[in-house]
Formats: sequence, structure tokens, C-alpha cells
Amino acid sequence: MYNYSIFNWIADARQKYGDQFLGIYRWDEPGGNQLDKGQFMLVDNASSYAEVAESYVGGLSIIVEYYLNYTPKIFTADYGLYWFDYNSSYSTVFAEFVGNQSRQRIIALDRGAAQSFNEDWGVIVNWKYDQPPYLESGDELYCDLSLAYSAGATYAVVFSYPNISNYGTLTEEHFEALKEFWNNIHTNPGSFVSSNAEVAYVIPKDYGFGFRNPNDTIWGLFPADALSPKIWDDTNILLAKYYSHLNIIYDEPEVIAPTLKNYTSIFYWNQTIT
Repeated sequence: MYNYSIFNWIADARQKYGDQFLGIYRWDEPGGNQLDKGQFMLVDNASSYAEVAESYVGGLSIIVEYYLNYTPKIFTADYGLYWFDYNSSYSTVFAEFVGNQSRQRIIALDRGAAQSFNEDWGVIVNWKYDQPPYLESGDELYCDLSLAYSAGATYAVVFSYPNISNYGTLTEEHFEALKEFWNNIHTNPGSFVSSNAEVAYVIPKDYGFGFRNPNDTIWGLFPADALSPKIWDDTNILLAKYYSHLNIIYDEPEVIAPTLKNYTSIFYWNQTIT
């Protein structure tokens, strides 16, 4: 239809899905594209971390806020820079459980950002392998979904591309895991042990570190700096001690001040952590 617009799309979606229509998914992996200089990298040149943060949030906000004029929520999935995605007005960021990256660290970063900006958060279970079968086992899927649910995720998604079967990457063992997870939520909720955030680790404002290894890039534009290994080590120490009770947040008092009272312990990047 030549004159088909976002208004038509929203109307069609509401008619098709009714009260199951949640919102719009737009601009896939903005943080990941920035960190890895992907096709849709938002900022390709800057002289400081603060300059990149301002440009990233400013540019992404234009896109997000446009769609928020037409839909109650806007979603994306990402594997880094969650804080800056939420600062760009995303309603929910699905943090990617990918490869063998620490699920607890991913939760700490995404949940920490979401709760600081008073938004929901979720996870998307992505590829474990870069070749068939791509997706993790059914048992691993159940564990990942349970971990996210116990940590307070509002949404849990399974990425099922490519279509190596009639159901993408999903096999019978995955469907059994999904069925068991759903049934336990409704019939045995006590099987999930709550792991709410009780501890916060505060890192510097505008510090767009990728958090995948101690030498990860900062904003995709700068190499790891002198602080990167310390922040990496601090994070691992705190995760080993507090597991899924840790949130990682940024030193932006105007954002985090209302939520600091929710933590029993708060650690900062410029103190010794053992």
C-alpha cells in the first residue's frame, strides 16, 4: 500500500494482537554496533568519553522518542552500553545472553540501568555457538530463563534464527524447557529463589566500557584505559561474592540518587575492593 504509514501499522497491530500488543521493537543492538563499529554505529568520531555519550544518547533519543509518539513502549536487544540505551528513552532493553559470557554480569548491567531509569528489563537468549545447533541445550535454556526470572526480569525471549528446522533453532528439548518453565511459574513459583539487587557497584559517568573482557573497547573508539582492568576485576570480585544480587550503575547522581536507598551496600570504582 503506497500510503501505508506508522498509523496504519499501529492500527493493524492493535487489531491483530489486541491487548497482547506491547509496543515496537526498533534499532537492533545500538550499543553492540557502537562497541564493535557495526554498520549502524551511531558515533564514529569523538575526543572524549563525555562527547561520545552525549552524541550517542542524543542521536538515539531522536529515533526512540519519535516512535514513542505512536506506541506505549519501544524495545531493543543489546549486548552492551545498556545504561546509555535506557538514557535514550527505551522502555525495555533485552540483554543478550550470548556465548559463555557471564549471565550475572549481564544482569547486573542491564537491571542496574533499568532500575536506575525506573524501567522494565528483560533478556533474550541468543546463540551459544556460531554454527549449528547455534542455541544452547534445553537444560541450559531452562537455567537461563530461571535465572532471569529470579532476578526480576519482566521479559524473556528466545532468539530462534536461522531456520535450520521448521522452528528455527528450536528443537523438542527447547520446547520441553519452555513448557516446564511456564508451568513452574504458575504452579510452583517457590522453585524460583528471588535474587533481587541488594548491592551496587558505581562506575564513572560516560564510561562506555564493553565489559566482555578486561581489554574491551570503550565506546568502540578508545582502547581500554588504565581503569579498565580494575573495573573488570572489581566486577568479578563482587559477582563472586554477591552473584545475582549485584547491580552495576553509573556515577550520575541526578539519575541514581532516588534508588541508592534500595541497596544495602554501595561500592565505587575509586575504592579498593577485595
